[in-house]
Order: sequence, then structure tokens, then C-alpha cells
Amino acid sequence: MREGWKYKKLKDVASLITDGDWIESRHQSESGIRLIQTGNVGNGIFKAKDDKPHYISEDTFLELGCTEIFRGDCLVSRLPEPVGRACIIPEVGCRMITAVDCTIIRFKDCVLPKLFVYYTRSKQYKREIDNSTTGTTRKRISRKNLESVSIPLLPVDEQNKIVAELDLLTEIIDKQKQQLKELDTLAQSVYHSMFNDKIAASEGWRQCKVGDVYKFQYGKGNRIPESKGNYPCYGSNGMVGYHIHYNSEDAPIIGHIGAYAGIVNWGAGKHFVTYNGVMCWLKSKQTNPIYGYYMLKSQNYLEMARNGMAQPFVSYDKLEAPTIYLPPLSLQESFAKKIQSIESQKESINRSLAESQKLFDYTMDKYFG
Repeated sequence: MREGWKYKKLKDVASLITDGDWIESRHQSESGIRLIQTGNVGNGIFKAKDDKPHYISEDTFLELGCTEIFRGDCLVSRLPEPVGRACIIPEVGCRMITAVDCTIIRFKDCVLPKLFVYYTRSKQYKREIDNSTTGTTRKRISRKNLESVSIPLLPVDEQNKIVAELDLLTEIIDKQKQQLKELDTLAQSVYHSMFNDKIAASEGWRQCKVGDVYKFQYGKGNRIPESKGNYPCYGSNGMVGYHIHYNSEDAPIIGHIGAYAGIVNWGAGKHFVTYNGVMCWLKSKQTNPIYGYYMLKSQNYLEMARNGMAQPFVSYDKLEAPTIYLPPLSLQESFAKKIQSIESQKESINRSLAESQKLFDYTMDKYFG
């Protein structure tokens, strides 16, 4: 705990601290009072999920004696991921209740709800939560243990200062993330404006099977390699979340086949070995790799070829079977240059985002470390 700061238990600084209501599927209705669930509680943010709202009727609300929640209330999820994450309820345009695994907190005037939500993202808070959780397969914290968690109690003007500083950094980070989303949307828009079925038909582009265009090289079913050596090795999960690298026009396309099937464009000059038989490498002299990446992604290529439910996989024959249009290579290369320009902008924003996140983390440690 920070020297000179006072700390109080949550139950001592809250005018209300109680769990939500036990709402079963049979209690729910098409409209009425909205049910806010643990999935709506992000790590410091409220996740609206307006496409899948849940409700109960007024009669059910009265019958069960539910606790109504309001804009400005804090919700803490007692379930992962992570346990103890919190958000502030915004205005959603209707009355609200929350589920039993969410704890409702209304603070006394001595605590700013926003300061508490920022504090829940600190290492200090997470350590205390981790020490108070129970369960083996699924961690959770009881309401009683949550009530005993300590939070800093500072003069309100100092709380306002900290919140203002963190709000500014959060706003910068959110804007940078939004810029990245807009550039991704732009890239997809450029692809669809240059390559679609209407253009393909009018221009008479050749149709062919994926297997006629791409050479498939599959990974070997080798054992997990040693940690030392000159070449990095990747298995079926190794490509998840990797960035797209466009270092030259002969960059290979990597197909990641397995439980998390996806497509990743890996930069040329990046030498590697696949030790897992569920990895494959697509290469073609008839397509620009950047165009190929967007083409395969836009046509839900892997989704169409996927089998299995609990453990999805893509069979070799289905990988090569789909029919695609093959536009002129010059048009593909023109598209690739546009994408490379967009990727250059994204790289610049990502560098700025990394610096902003670093400053945010430093500020969090400065106050709550």
C-alpha cells in the first residue's frame, strides 16, 4: 500500500453493497426491465451488447423483489475473466437490474466511483482479489470477501486530479484504437470496391479452384522442438494473434488450421519451421500474397471448409476445393500497394498506442503501485 495513504474496506465506504438477483431463463421476457449480466462488465468499461439484450417483466421484478440499478452505480463481476473487474453503469434508456454474480456498489460521497474503477485495474487490487478467490476449475470471489477488499481513501480533490489524468490518457488510447479499426474497415472497403462478383463477371475473370492456384505445403508432425536454434518453430496455436507483415511481394501466406483456424500473412525473410501437421503454407505465382490474404479472408474460406464442433478442423480436400475468381496480377498489385500504405499508417499508430499504453501503465503504478 502506498505510504501516507489511508485505506478502507469496501463495505465501510459504500452506502449500498449487495449482489444482483437470481434470474433464470424462465424469468426472462422479450422486453421490460433490462438484465445486466457479467458479460456486460468489462475491465473498466461497460459492454453494451445491445444486439443480445435480456429482460424481465415488471410483474417478475415485483414477484422476485429485485434490486433496481441506476446510472452511476458500480458493478463488480465476481466471476472471471478477470475476477473483480468493474465498470460504471451508463444510461441505457430503460430500467435495469443485474445478475446474482454481479455486486452492486453505491459509494458514499468520500469515494469517486471512477477512481474505484481505475483502482480495480491496478496490480495491488488484483493481488488482493486473487488472495480472496475460491474454486479450482472456475475462480470466484464471494460478496463477503469482496466487501473486505481495501481501497485508497483520499481527499476528493486529489481523487479528481487522478481521475482527470487517467481519463485523458484513456481518451487518447481509445482514439488510437478507433483509428486502427477505421483503417481496417478502409482496407476491407478498398478490397470490396476493387474485387467483387459483379466486377469479376463484367471483366470475365477466370474461375478456378483454390488447389489450382495455390501450392499447399503442410507442416510435419514432428515433436515439439528445442528452445535453442536458428529457426523459430510454430505449432497450431503459434499463429494466433500474430500481426500481418508485408515486407515484400513474395511474402508467403500461412494457413493456420486447427481449433483456432485463421489465415496469417507472414513476412518474407521470416524463416521458420512448422512442427505441427495441422499447419499449412500456401504459395502461388498467380496471386499477390496481400491480395490472396484478403481474398481468402473475405470469402470465409476457412469457415466454409471447417468441420467439427468441439474441436474444429479443416480437411485437406476441402481446403483445395473452393472456386475463386482470379483477377489480373497487375490489379492485385495495385491493391497491394494501397494496403501497404494503410499498413504503414497502422504501424505508426501502433507505435503511438504502445507509448500511450506505457504512459498509462506508468501513471497507474505511480498512484496505485
